[in-house]
Amino acid sequence: MSKKTCLVLGSTGQDGSLLSQFLIRQGYIVFGTYRKDQPTCANHEKLNIHKNIKLCQIDLSNISEIRQLIEAIKPVEIYNMAAQSSVAKSFSIPQETFESIVLITLQILEACKEINYQGRIFFAGSSEMYGEHEAKITINSKKNPTNPYGIAKLCSYNLVKMYREIHQLRCVTGIFFNHESQLRDKNFVTHKIIEAAIKCKKNPKFKITLGNLNIFRDWGWAEEYIEAATIINRSEKDKDYIICTGEKMQLKQFVEIAFQEQGLDWKDHITLDKSLIRPSDMLISYGDPEDLKKDLNWHACIKGKILIKKLIQQREFNNY
Repeated sequence: MSKKTCLVLGSTGQDGSLLSQFLIRQGYIVFGTYRKDQPTCANHEKLNIHKNIKLCQIDLSNISEIRQLIEAIKPVEIYNMAAQSSVAKSFSIPQETFESIVLITLQILEACKEINYQGRIFFAGSSEMYGEHEAKITINSKKNPTNPYGIAKLCSYNLVKMYREIHQLRCVTGIFFNHESQLRDKNFVTHKIIEAAIKCKKNPKFKITLGNLNIFRDWGWAEEYIEAATIINRSEKDKDYIICTGEKMQLKQFVEIAFQEQGLDWKDHITLDKSLIRPSDMLISYGDPEDLKKDLNWHACIKGKILIKKLIQQREFNNY
């Protein structure tokens, strides 16, 4: 029996790389795409999958290239993990953010509609499309994004829903809350904190400047969330789900734990700069995972202090 093929669009970032690794381990032939301005795939090498993934250079804003690739490799599952993923950057490059999320979503959906694609299509959504909520966010909570990234993700979510309901495509959105791994981009605050804690242990004079430590987020482990994405995509329900831990943690507590794990007091190494605080930053955002647990028997296991310890251990062991 021949192996089945999966296509991972945007295969070189944290999520795309971890997803590719997961699918390869499951026995799939994995094709991954990367941008023309991206000459290296460092994450694939870190995960030791660079010899097992079949890479394709493609312009995801070009519907013809998408259509031709899908027709050529005939994947049973498609995962779209491609996007400009920084909330902070979305303010300075809103057009690029919208094109990388909304336009690409539309082109993928249109390409699949045109060729009558019969497989499953997963799109990575974001909790940013809900904005701030004091209570746990459910799939039906009010959506009030406060940044270009969140607005773009909400538009993508609505497009996927429309193509599923009107054109009967088997497409779904998994709405990711914050999720971390050893592959997290260095621009993300969690990466900066973990790096700083490790460096401060080696060099007590090292310091780092941060902005608002009073925000609360729902942080999970990226490898677990990737597994959830495949479960959602393969479900017969064809339904959108929130992927989260269901627990909130203050960023200040995240910092405290990270430095405590190194035997340090964070106050000796971190200075606060109000200029780094974004005016539209959400104070509280955490999700309700009950639908996913009830329907598909998935729940997050790695969270809180265990998550932070795991990030430190992997960072130290792999020297990432």
